[in-house]
Amino acid sequence: MEKALNTYWYCPQDNNFLQIRQSRIAQTPYFIITRKSIDVGINNAISMKKIPPEAAFHTQEMVTFIFKRDPSRQYIDLVSVTCKVCGTWLSAPKLSQFEDLDISKTHAFVAQATQRVFCPSCSNLLDPGTTRCPFCGYLFD
Repeated sequence: MEKALNTYWYCPQDNNFLQIRQSRIAQTPYFIITRKSIDVGINNAISMKKIPPEAAFHTQEMVTFIFKRDPSRQYIDLVSVTCKVCGTWLSAPKLSQFEDLDISKTHAFVAQATQRVFCPSCSNLLDPGTTRCPFCGYLFD
């Protein structure tokens, strides 16, 4: 059975939804890993304080899985995430880049289960009734 991409947005320790990590050290929580240089991309993310060294294996496993699932993809947009309950700090794929892989059902499932909505631009989970994403500025219709 194939793992759904949205499962990377849940803490492996306590299954809570992960939040985008805001930090004063890293200017932005977003980073890119390319197919040709996975190890270099992960090491750069660690050196730029996007992810901790302990998250390297998790990130490598995740991007390898995604590249195998979509052989034509040359890069993956990732985001630094953290669990607000236990403090686990990992990376997760930016889900809006995978609309061509038909994961829109997973968006709807998570939003319905949590009574919240996903921002289609930055994949942040937002409160119902939000008209503008506070993270990226996306305007909802």
